[in-house]
Amino acid sequence: NALFQKALAAREARKADEVIAALQEAFEINVRVNGIWHRYTEGRAQDLITWHRHREEWEQAIRRAGQVLEARRRLDGAGNWRVVDARLDLEELRCQQRRTPRQRAKLAEARRLAHDADALHRKGETGKAVPLEEKAVALYQEVLGERHPVHADALNSLAYFHHAAGDHGAALPLYRRALKLFG
Repeated sequence: NALFQKALAAREARKADEVIAALQEAFEINVRVNGIWHRYTEGRAQDLITWHRHREEWEQAIRRAGQVLEARRRLDGAGNWRVVDARLDLEELRCQQRRTPRQRAKLAEARRLAHDADALHRKGETGKAVPLEEKAVALYQEVLGERHPVHADALNSLAYFHHAAGDHGAALPLYRRALKLFG
């Protein structure tokens, strides 16, 4: 708990090296106390992944993601949804590592647009959310491709925003397109 508080304080001070050092120490303590295949240890590995991803330290993030995947296999069983999510997260990290800085910037922009669109929708301004989500969908498709699950999810969100705004004619083909990609 004290190490987690130390990490939070370092985060507030924007000292990423100190955050990672505190989280690494917490991870190592969890391994000693609980073992490598424990939910708490998995959680600390997940915290480290977040920071390594933020700093584009792909090798470290991928190594930790592999640990999370194995922990979930052992804790939850191979067919569990948490294992599937961990496998997808690991594959996405590997893809991020291969992407160009420009592609990563486009994905960051798409995430920001989708976040802003969702915030507008929650404030009751769905009409303003639609063009932002349309841009996010276009960026996801450009960088990730038509069949990527994130693109399909963004299409579904765009369909939902059209539906919520009362434009059912625009929503239905988007829902169908997203459903086809999910299937």
